Amino acid sequence: MMQDKKLFCLIGDPVSHSISPSMQNYAFKRSGLEAVYIAIRVKQADLGRYIGILKELDAKGMNVTMPHKIEVIGYLDELDKTAEKIGAVNTVVNENGTLKGYNTDASGVLEAMREAEGDFKGKRAIILGRGGMAKAVSFVLEEGGAETRMLGRKEMKEEIIEKELKNSDIVCNCTPVGMNGEPSPIPERLIQRNVLVVDAAYGFHKTNLIKEAERKGNRTVTGLQLLVRQGANSFRLWTGLDPDRKGMMASALSRISDMKRGGLGNIYLIGFAGSGKSSSGRLIAKFLKREFVDTDDQISRELGIPAWKIIDDKGEYEFRKMERCVIESISKRKNAVVATGGGAVLSYGNICNMKQSGSIILLNVSPSTVMERLDGDSSHPLLRGMDGKTDPQKVIELIANRKCYYDIAKDAEVETDGKGIDDLAQELVRVAGGLE
Repeated sequence: MMQDKKLFCLIGDPVSHSISPSMQNYAFKRSGLEAVYIAIRVKQADLGRYIGILKELDAKGMNVTMPHKIEVIGYLDELDKTAEKIGAVNTVVNENGTLKGYNTDASGVLEAMREAEGDFKGKRAIILGRGGMAKAVSFVLEEGGAETRMLGRKEMKEEIIEKELKNSDIVCNCTPVGMNGEPSPIPERLIQRNVLVVDAAYGFHKTNLIKEAERKGNRTVTGLQLLVRQGANSFRLWTGLDPDRKGMMASALSRISDMKRGGLGNIYLIGFAGSGKSSSGRLIAKFLKREFVDTDDQISRELGIPAWKIIDDKGEYEFRKMERCVIESISKRKNAVVATGGGAVLSYGNICNMKQSGSIILLNVSPSTVMERLDGDSSHPLLRGMDGKTDPQKVIELIANRKCYYDIAKDAEVETDGKGIDDLAQELVRVAGGLE
């Protein structure tokens, strides 16, 4: 199917509270590009499979975050010289099917730290962490003439940190410790004056490390500053354009503000026809005391004819255009349970709107179960055979064709085979609770 927009994404685990989609989608829109950026949770064991999926879907670019910055190198075709020297990748460019890895963490760190510190020559730095971000920071500092000391998790003991800090000019936290309001990885009493403190972790508020450093009058670089700078440099690699960096920061701050206010996001149910989206959706909406919306029913009400007849009369392309308008409108609501059409995920724009406004649960169903549940149902034009009945081969082919789209859209997955609607609804309530 011809896509409405080009796909860019973030892969990592976790990614549910990432700010990157907000600032990158702002940059694409501000630059007049028909593209979307989505966050995809990819577990370590699934990294190779997802790289294959994104290549198959012709994703034009990716950001890579924890824990994949080092391992992803094994799945790429080429490496930029800087990324090769660092041994970590946070940006991938798809150049006509060839995946090339870059490290914009390094360029982002360099820009932010030079602005705060100026020259690094002769300085001594302590770096907490040994992952991809720590490698990028160490590379930048050493290239600038600084001496660095990296501490892994086992070495991050108070007595070791105290000893290392005594002669350090720069302190960098490159671990996620402190990201969610947790205590600083460095006790406040150990933070000296007149040092540059860099914290790659970020959250709804300034981290305790940054707040403690500022209280002592130190220069600081926050994780949000690093995120925006590396994101802007990734955007430049993907598009050849200079983004509005101030606008990206404003978009990131706006998203953080929205997340602070909380409120329940929508729950979107995706999956093939016969997976039980509408029936179970009505039940969980009632249980959770939320509004229930069925996108096919919404389209039918607006046009006054059934969704399947719109496809019969006007074709799938016209139906998908209407579907995009409906999902965009629904994404502006809150606290709804939304049952989507089986092909809603074929639009990257739909996936983006759903991810930005809630959580997406895939109801997985096998072809045999679809055939059993749709027996005698002729209201699925894309599945009809010559005799007007559901064609098993079309079911198999369409499920296979949509699998990649379901995989990149889902935040969680529930198996529906062999389950009654009550049991399925109970499981969905449990899964949805874990996503919020």
